[in-house]
Amino acid sequence: MVYPPAPWNLQGYAVQTLQLVDVARVRPLVPSELEIVSLLPGKTLGGIYISSYGLGSVMEYNELIVVSAIANYAGKWGAWISHIYVDNPNSVAGGREIWGLPKELAQFSWEGSHSVKAAPLGYRVTVSPRKPSTVQPQLQPAKFSLTAAF
Repeated sequence: MVYPPAPWNLQGYAVQTLQLVDVARVRPLVPSELEIVSLLPGKTLGGIYISSYGLGSVMEYNELIVVSAIANYAGKWGAWISHIYVDNPNSVAGGREIWGLPKELAQFSWEGSHSVKAAPLGYRVTVSPRKPSTVQPQLQPAKFSLTAAF
């Protein structure tokens, strides 16, 4: 595989969520040597990040990242990323070899502006803004520029 050297300059659109998740539900996704940090009884913080990197990026690809929990190891806290799915084999190779990330290959299907499906994994991410009774806002993912270097 051919991938660009770090840093990776990426431009595109993204949506990120954060939510409380059940510690018992995500425990199988986090290595046993890590302590899952409870923010409320039985709850930790998890989320997803979905993006589409386009023109102006060193590589064009879609990405879905699953943050399973906030974890503690040797007194250091961090977000545990259990899954990363991309649709570019060069991103898989670069992510694994440069940063040791658990990237896997998937196919992405964008369905309008509110839904995306990553397959063959069977995951579907649906973004649906809450609608006030008199106003129906349109969800516009934030345009961004990102440099990935560690």
